[in-house]
Amino acid sequence: MKNNWCNSSPTIFVPFCKYGKPIFVCPKCVIAVCIVHLQAVVSHLRRRDFKIKCCKDFRARGLHGLADLLYDFSMPGFAKWRWTTLGDCCKQFKKIWAPFRLHFDPAMVQDAKDQSMTVRLLRAIDQPLFTIQFKLVDWIADWLCKISNWIGGCPCHTEELLHQ
Repeated sequence: MKNNWCNSSPTIFVPFCKYGKPIFVCPKCVIAVCIVHLQAVVSHLRRRDFKIKCCKDFRARGLHGLADLLYDFSMPGFAKWRWTTLGDCCKQFKKIWAPFRLHFDPAMVQDAKDQSMTVRLLRAIDQPLFTIQFKLVDWIADWLCKISNWIGGCPCHTEELLHQ
């Protein structure tokens, strides 16, 4: 089924309804939107000043465990459309996303210089759909990384690679 807002096809059915109608979504668009938001979150989490600001805020609210987790957290770089770096990023991101999203205070980014990245960060935090989209992107990246690792494996370990 083709839709009027995306030139790619086919679309997939998403079990959510808008105004009582089922939504059909292009898989490429779901992934692209998720990656744009993921890049914004990763960009913020890689910035030392942002991490320190968040840690201070979390400690002030008695969230010492989350502050320690964030302080020790290391997020890998993220190249656009490189599945292995996306896979590495997703592995780390999963560890911190739920508690970070739950306790993040938007006031921490009010004075941010790059408002476009900040808006994307806030959208990712505010929209539960991002977490669902992220799970899809993570699954696809993990699957593609396993294939990539299998292709790069040696012939004497085929059985081991097949059962990972």
